[in-house]
Formats: sequence, C-alpha cells, structure tokens
Amino acid sequence: MLDDKTYREWQNLTSAQTRDKTFLVSTAREGDPMGNDFLSDSEARRIQEKFKIPVDCHKPATYWIVALDRESFMPTDKELRQIRSYCEFGVRRLYNETWQRRMLEEEPLAKCGGHNTLIFRNGLRSLGFRTERPAGEWFYRRWSWESGPTYVPFVLDSDYRPHTLLEVLTRIEKDVPDRWEKWKQEHPDLFS
Repeated sequence: MLDDKTYREWQNLTSAQTRDKTFLVSTAREGDPMGNDFLSDSEARRIQEKFKIPVDCHKPATYWIVALDRESFMPTDKELRQIRSYCEFGVRRLYNETWQRRMLEEEPLAKCGGHNTLIFRNGLRSLGFRTERPAGEWFYRRWSWESGPTYVPFVLDSDYRPHTLLEVLTRIEKDVPDRWEKWKQEHPDLFS
C-alpha cells in the first residue's frame, strides 16, 4: 500500500505516460513497503557494472542473452558469477568468434537483436494463492513465452520442488547436456 504522500504525488501527475506501474514500482524500490524487496537502483547498477548482467523486467524490450528480473531477491555474488558464466556459455555455443568478441568484450551487456532472452528470477513474491517463494529458489522464463506459467518451475505444480540456480541452469540444458557438463567441469570454482 502506498503511503499518503506518495499517493498524492501519483494523483497529481498530469502525464498519462508517467501515471503507470513504472512510477509505482520505482517508488517502491526506494523503500516503499509495497515493494521493498525489489532490487534497488544501486543493486541493479552494481550487478550490471560488476557482473555484466542486465537487470530488467520479466519481458524486456532489449534482446539480452540473459537478464535478471528486477523483482528478484538479491542474489549472492557466486550466483551472479554463475549467471555471467552461463551467459558466456550461451554466446560461445550460439555465435561465431566475431559476435562472441562483440558481445562479451565490446558491448557493456551481452545482447543480440532477435535473441530469445533467458530471464532469471531469485525468489517469488506472492500476488495470489500459495506463490511466495524465498530467496535461493530460482526460476526462469524465455522472452517469447506468451501462455502458461510466467516462470518455471511452476510453484503450483503438484510435483514442484525448489531449485537452486545450478539446478535451473542444468534443467535449461537438459536436451543437450554434454556441452553444459563440459562447461561446468571447466569452471569448477563456480559449479562444484
């Protein structure tokens, strides 16, 4: 719930463009009780600058290789290094050397027009029946998903069980696990 001051500010906005959910969420990220667990702007900047992982919404307008949902709980540094490593794995698997260099060395954040962004989320806030999950339980989605659960694994499935980030990454790569297993073996400091 918005405090009185924030609600009055929102009511006084004259531009229909700024009278949207973005204003409310950005206000919430700065300490409003409505959303005090969202990643703050300073946390998002740190993640983007130190780990080169974009922090965005669940349906970003940019075609990132991977992204972290802004509504996540703050991941650990090791989890952030794992996501960055997985981004590098994906780029090296899908693109030639010229594009690899461009995305991993020249661009501040790895992106490619038309790529089906993989969005990760740490924890889940409840917006309804039995959906709240704590930090350390990881979920993912693809940018192109239009129907079905927003994130998987789906909390309301009868066989739901919590997943660590490593389990989510392994689940994503289940169709061709050999390359992923080799990558994990080459990076034991992150995936042991």
